Amino acid sequence: YELQPGVWDLKYRQTFGSYFNFRSQVWSGDAAFYVQTGEVADQDLNAWYGSASLSHQITSTWNTRIGAEYLSGSSFRSQKNRSFSPLFGNGHAFNGFMDYFYAGNHQSSVGLVDVYANMGFHKARWSGQVIPHYFVSAADLNPDPTTDYSRYLGTEVDLIVTYAVAPDIRISAGYSHMFGSESLEFLRGGDHDRTQNFAWLMVRVKPRLLHWKGNS
Repeated sequence: YELQPGVWDLKYRQTFGSYFNFRSQVWSGDAAFYVQTGEVADQDLNAWYGSASLSHQITSTWNTRIGAEYLSGSSFRSQKNRSFSPLFGNGHAFNGFMDYFYAGNHQSSVGLVDVYANMGFHKARWSGQVIPHYFVSAADLNPDPTTDYSRYLGTEVDLIVTYAVAPDIRISAGYSHMFGSESLEFLRGGDHDRTQNFAWLMVRVKPRLLHWKGNS
C-alpha cells in the first residue's frame, strides 16, 4: 500500500522467539533465539538472531564468561532481506563498548557474529573486567566478483576498573581498543591502520533516600 508512490511505503515486521536462563551457585547461563518476518523496502524479510553464554564463578574473587551472538545479514548481491534488526538500539550493552555495530543504521546490514569472553574480579572495594570481542560478518560483503573482502571485521578489547569510594559512590574508568580489518574499513569508512580507541571516566553517585515513619 502506498499513500504516494515512491514516498510513503508500508513497512512492517514481526519479531518472535524465546529466552532461557539458569543459575546455580557457581554456574549460570542463557540462550535466546528470535525470528523476524515482514516486508521492508518492498522486500520480504526473513531474518533471525541467536545467542548463548555460560558464566562460572571460579573463586570468590574471580569469575569468567564466554558467549556468542549471531545476527543474520544480507549480502550485497542478494535480492533477499535477511538483516535482523535489534529495533531499539543497544548502546554499550552488546557488541563492544565502541558501538561499531548496530548503534546507528542497521537496515540491510551484512549481519554480525560476535564471539566474546569476559574475565572479571571483585575484591574489597575494587572490581574490573577484561572483555575481548571477535567480530565477523554473518553474510558475504563483496559487492561484486572482483573484490575479495574477508568476513573478519576486527577484534575489540574492553577494559573496566571500578573503585567503591563509599557504598553510594563509585568511580569507574574504561579503555577500549579496536583492531579493525580492511573489511571493517570497507563497511564503515576511515582507515583501519590508524589507532582506534576510546577512554572514559565516570563518577556514579546513588544516594539512598531514607523514609522517616513518624507517630500518627
